[in-house]
Amino acid sequence: MASICVIGAGVIGLSTANCLLDHLPDCEVTIVAEKFMDQTTSIGAAGCFGPKTIFSESFDDILQWSKASWDHFAALNERAKSSTETGVFLINGYEISKNKEYCQSELLKRSVPNIKRLNDVEMKSMFPNFKSGFRYKTFMVDPRYYLPYLTEQFKSRGGRIIERKVSKLNEDKFLTNFDVIVNCSGLGSRHIADDHRMVPIRGQTVKVYAPWLQHFIFSDGLYIYPSADGLVTLGGIKQFGSSSMEISGHDRKYILDGCYTLEPELKKAPIVQEWVGLRPFRPFVRVESEVIKSKQADGEPMRIVHNYGHGGDGIALSWGTSEQAVKLVMKFLDNLTGFKSKL
Repeated sequence: MASICVIGAGVIGLSTANCLLDHLPDCEVTIVAEKFMDQTTSIGAAGCFGPKTIFSESFDDILQWSKASWDHFAALNERAKSSTETGVFLINGYEISKNKEYCQSELLKRSVPNIKRLNDVEMKSMFPNFKSGFRYKTFMVDPRYYLPYLTEQFKSRGGRIIERKVSKLNEDKFLTNFDVIVNCSGLGSRHIADDHRMVPIRGQTVKVYAPWLQHFIFSDGLYIYPSADGLVTLGGIKQFGSSSMEISGHDRKYILDGCYTLEPELKKAPIVQEWVGLRPFRPFVRVESEVIKSKQADGEPMRIVHNYGHGGDGIALSWGTSEQAVKLVMKFLDNLTGFKSKL
């Protein structure tokens, strides 16, 4: 039986681990991580499926990842008895701008069906202070429910979870116990994989209780994203290169002032939570394999598959890049004596 280690328990690590069990049910899959659930960056994500950034060497690859994730969320939404079971649900909303020439990204337009431009009459009626806009329906994926769902799915199928800090890949003797290691450590890859192209993008959000709000708004970087239990995530902070984990009063004011302008009714919504997190940005998402030599096991080869660097599109690309990572794991396993994977 082949043994596979997944480093990281955020949305990418949990998705990859579950994908491995989907395609390789006879393998032993172990998640090794230092941080779980509320400690991960993923838990603070607003969770709206709206991929906008194209950071891959191949547009076709990133489009495929996005579409695969959409199909995955669609299947979950159809099967779930309630939206709080998985955290996945469909929601209508608007993307608006003060720029008359504003256009949506090609990635979003080709990932989300039925996007329609608002006409002049609709803009004047609904958003009189804005110049252009679109309406569409997309998935909200609330990580407060989705991460526990993925964790339970993984454990119920025999997956193991070990709480452990991982050092550098080629210096951690513990990792040599596995046939293949999948690195989903996000920003931690800066140290674990010596990848200095990893850069934090600081984000800050405010959650308010507004159960009456039934649509989302994205506007020139600001966003208002409802959840299934009445909490609404307000945000719009993207500070490239900042590693500060402190709540900023200035950023809070910027978020609240901007979102109150978009939805004045939110002024009466009580603030429930404030959060800061660091998005794991990389010029290109890294989904690739390599073989390195262990410094702790007499140069023994270590088969590594990387799946990290998703920036702010982690949820939107999570299932697609995980499926791609699994294919790379299968290629490694096919070369091991006595093992033949099934695609």
